[in-house]
Amino acid sequence: MRRSVVLSVLVAMVLSAAVALPATALEAEIWYPVQVTDGVTLHDNYGDCRGSGCSRTHRGVDIMAPQMTPVYAASGGYIRRAYGGADTSCTTEPCSSYGLLVYGDDGNTYFYLHLNNDTPERPDGCDRLGGPANAFSAALVEALEERGTLEPLPTGSSTGDVVRVETGDHIGYVGSSGNAGCGNDHLHFEMWEGHAQLGADDPAKVDPYPYVAEALEEGRYWTPTGRGTASASPTPPPSATVEVGDRVSGGNRVLTSVSLARAAFTSASTVVVAPAEGYPEALLSAPLAATLDAPVLLTWSTQLPDRDVLDPAVADEIQRLGATDAVIVGGTDTLGPELEGQLRQHAGITSVRRIAGEDRYEIARVVAEEVAAGNPGTISPIVALGEHANPSRGWPDALAASAVAAAQRIPILLTKGDELPLATRRFLARTDIGEVRIAGGEGAISASVEDTITAMGRSTRRLAGADRFETSLALAEEALRHGADDHRVWAATGHNYPDALAAGRTVAARGEVLVLVDGRDPAGAAAVHAWLRRRAATVGHVTAVGGAGVVTDAVLAQLTASAR
Repeated sequence: MRRSVVLSVLVAMVLSAAVALPATALEAEIWYPVQVTDGVTLHDNYGDCRGSGCSRTHRGVDIMAPQMTPVYAASGGYIRRAYGGADTSCTTEPCSSYGLLVYGDDGNTYFYLHLNNDTPERPDGCDRLGGPANAFSAALVEALEERGTLEPLPTGSSTGDVVRVETGDHIGYVGSSGNAGCGNDHLHFEMWEGHAQLGADDPAKVDPYPYVAEALEEGRYWTPTGRGTASASPTPPPSATVEVGDRVSGGNRVLTSVSLARAAFTSASTVVVAPAEGYPEALLSAPLAATLDAPVLLTWSTQLPDRDVLDPAVADEIQRLGATDAVIVGGTDTLGPELEGQLRQHAGITSVRRIAGEDRYEIARVVAEEVAAGNPGTISPIVALGEHANPSRGWPDALAASAVAAAQRIPILLTKGDELPLATRRFLARTDIGEVRIAGGEGAISASVEDTITAMGRSTRRLAGADRFETSLALAEEALRHGADDHRVWAATGHNYPDALAAGRTVAARGEVLVLVDGRDPAGAAAVHAWLRRRAATVGHVTAVGGAGVVTDAVLAQLTASAR
């Protein structure tokens, strides 16, 4: 049975059970290899099936954490292999993979995989252009520049034979390089008995979980402010809705969707599952999930050698909710057929159905038909931009609209910027269509698209502002006009969509409002700060969606100050 450990410096550490070392234990007392901060999650998944028909098994543990979370040496020793940079895998950028293999002073081998290879915060997605400076610690980068390699040099070299690391030394950063999958940020950590290296005959790998869990219990870990503290009596995982504080996040977009579900649902008979890569299906799912009284959970689009499509944390969350039915939004090209079996096998789902279409516009129409069927009466859909030549412009208005659509249980339809797609026209031809609300100004959705809608005999109203931030405020005001409460304002970055894909449903379920903010610059998105100041008498809390790498602590502090 899988176990997961959710770690936070703000609350007591969470372990699923007291750990015990195996009978064939190594002589090892290690340091926890990832900085412990909000949203970091340890998965007890050594031995899990991988590959078709369980042709292989997972030979390590995964520690999910946000991109650029520091990685530390579990044990002192020297670097035997360095994957990436000027060493084994890459001599030029872009680089597909970074990792370190350390021969420990205790006689064991330690393997750190999926170190970061992208530009921090991924402004252009997974570009593989982060370079050694964003994969390895500054000390290792300095050694790399001096020696030309992190691996051992011939005896007698003037620059030294090996690069040493000491227990607890900073050695790198969490990422999703190699076969982890874009944005599936985590450290894959292995322990091997004896000194061996990849390519050798099946090294004696052991389950690291008891050792890393023991390190947590005994306080052998770093936090952002210093050394951790021992926890002799770990508390069990929460079984109901968690208290919402200043930030709701997870180690990656999938784990953030789990945290968002916990922020709104104590139970649910149905879950809606959408792909974590890309945005249309997840955003379109918000009103469908509201219609089904379900949360939106994300999972990975493809099965990789070391990763199932269904993330173990999602399976655990479905079991916590007690759900028996699952609705998959997306075709088998985005969420493969193996997901259906994994939902049954790992999450206790007994009924699975799928909503799909030939493209995002048709998927939007099919989802809209189901939302309409579940909510009889006049329909006042929201039309949002579905794609743009500039990838950063295709999603913001639909994301902000997802909370409004979920709260009112009305569909989101997608359009091209200068043309109303056939699938969207088909839905708008229904006889029960009322006012059509357009999310975004004419720079996003042209006047000609609005003219096409009005030519069909439909009245229209734009919910728009000068930019994505002001448009999100217009949508928040629309939510407030229809009964939402601004006691808590949820803030999602307007620079990238992954962490907020499932936020609309949670915000709507709580009856609150969602706005987009500049997650990097505390002085950015001035209109949002002005709006918060105007509403300071009623806004009690500002909650960031995602970790500090998405909405920085400085930004959150300024947003909170604006609301006071």
